[in-house]
This record gives sequence, structure tokens and C-alpha cells, in this order.
Amino acid sequence: MVKRQGADRDRVALVVALVVCAAFFYDAAQKEAATDVEWHIRSRYSVDLNRADAVHLTLLPGIGPALADALLERRREEGPFRSKSDLLQVRGIGPHRAQEILRWAVLVDDAR
Repeated sequence: MVKRQGADRDRVALVVALVVCAAFFYDAAQKEAATDVEWHIRSRYSVDLNRADAVHLTLLPGIGPALADALLERRREEGPFRSKSDLLQVRGIGPHRAQEILRWAVLVDDAR
């Protein structure tokens, strides 16, 4: 009887270990699939910061009407955005917000 209980415990431990491993690999696969989906969406539906109007700018994460207007004003006064540092010149946009914006935006300069 004692041997059987030990064997049952070993089987339970093995099953638990297998479930934990399966959950880990499933989670990793889900994250990879989500990254692939995000890449496809971003590649097809990005916003050009140098051509977008206020409505399109508000589609970007963290951009509301006031910040969209500030982006347009900066673009009118200083010309096209060429880098992340240009984006950081807009009041209300810090490093984190600029990084999030640039995940979904492109910087196309027509002057090239």
C-alpha cells in the first residue's frame, strides 16, 4: 500500500509538471502569434506623421484631439518629423509616449 501511494504521488507530480510545461509553451506560442498579428496590422495600417490630419493622428495610442493639434502645429512651424527626437519636441510627448506612437506611425519625408 505504501509503495502504491508513492507511485501515485509520482504520477501526480509528473502530470502537474506536464501541465505546467504545456501551459508555458502554449503561452509562448500565443505571444508569438500575437506579435505576428500586430506586425501585420502595423505594416498595413500605419499612420504617416507627416501627412496625417487630426482625425488620423487621434488613431495613434495616447493621442487625443489636443495632442493631435499640437503635432499639426509643430509640423506647420518646423516642417516634417524626421526622427523620434523631433517627436519629443512636442509638448505632452515624452520618451514612452513617443515609443508607443512610433510603433504605429511612420515618418515619411517628401523632401528626399
